[in-house]
Amino acid sequence: MQLAALKEAGYPKVTTLADYEKVIAAYVKKHPTTADGKPTIGLSLLADDWRFPISVTNPAVLATGAPDDGEFYIDPKTYAAKPHYFRADERAYFKWLNGMNAKGLLDRESFTQKYDQYIAKIASGRVVALTDANWQIWSGLEALWKANMGRDVQS
Repeated sequence: MQLAALKEAGYPKVTTLADYEKVIAAYVKKHPTTADGKPTIGLSLLADDWRFPISVTNPAVLATGAPDDGEFYIDPKTYAAKPHYFRADERAYFKWLNGMNAKGLLDRESFTQKYDQYIAKIASGRVVALTDANWQIWSGLEALWKANMGRDVQS
């Protein structure tokens, strides 16, 4: 999340998805466009090819407090494995994403954009928040820093 968004919100303790959404929504409402006149993007995801789990399904695991065992949830009592996105907790995460979409806070291109398009958005400074691994977004962050636009971006 951009530090600018957290700063404007008074550096709140963000521990829930509702907290995360509140900071994003307030920032987008106050800054609907960027300095170059392009729309601010609240949250962007990357569903391109093999990267789908990194930005879309794994954050659901992490947001619910489950361990990241790949695309599966291993029941700690029975050791039974099932695709982790079948868990009720994760269905709630995807409902939250759907709500973000309905409110216009989720990037409309999240499920169709290619990796280079995603990185370009990050590098432009338009994206307020992400759910992704640092190694996957690093080139976009690096571009922000080199352009002196990244003072308010934290990985």
